[in-house]
Amino acid sequence: MDCYNHAGYAAIAQCNDCGKGLCGTCAEKFHPPICDMCITVRNNYDKGQATKTIVLAVIALVIGLVIGVMMEAPLGSVIIFGLWAACIPFGWKTLTKITPRMFLFLPLVGWFIYFALKFALACVVGIVAMPIFVIKAIADLATAKKFDDYISQ
Repeated sequence: MDCYNHAGYAAIAQCNDCGKGLCGTCAEKFHPPICDMCITVRNNYDKGQATKTIVLAVIALVIGLVIGVMMEAPLGSVIIFGLWAACIPFGWKTLTKITPRMFLFLPLVGWFIYFALKFALACVVGIVAMPIFVIKAIADLATAKKFDDYISQ
């Protein structure tokens, strides 16, 4: 099998995603060995996920700010309410990762109690989780930009 990118060069590895042959030069670019097309697909997926995280934070912040303004709260309270609202989805997401699956078998009243408690905890957990998610998303976008620059060379 020849390298998919360099005709005439023997393949010494295969792309982990698609199985295309990779020569020594191509196989050493990424670890584990991945072809340029597959790393581009992965990179685009990562950029999309990071962008979704940032957009979610901005939308939740705007919704919180609008609700705060509609309540005719003072400006400081509106800003705090907006930031708090931005934290809730990330607290919910974090709690979903650690919630045991045993709650699937609750009666209807149990579901209401479960969601009320989860919402209350999401309000608190989100204060820590939101900055972590957003900082990670920004770092992921920076890494994706570096990959774009490296691949385009």
